[in-house]
Amino acid sequence: MRATTDYVLNRKAIQRYLIDHDLTQGDFAKTLGISASYFSQLLNNRKSISLNKLFSIAGEMGIDPRDLIVEVDE
Repeated sequence: MRATTDYVLNRKAIQRYLIDHDLTQGDFAKTLGISASYFSQLLNNRKSISLNKLFSIAGEMGIDPRDLIVEVDE
């Protein structure tokens, strides 16, 4: 049987970006075209992120989308 690996958003990388660019979560959410509430849910892993949204966030940050996900330690 093959084990599955879970991934979540790299919250620290996003928070670091927000601090470095003097942005609030609400400011960044507006740039992405989503609500601040939805963005918060994504950051807190209460909502699953679509690949499109992952690529949008990475594009705004100017980073590789792979840098936005981290493997969950079990």
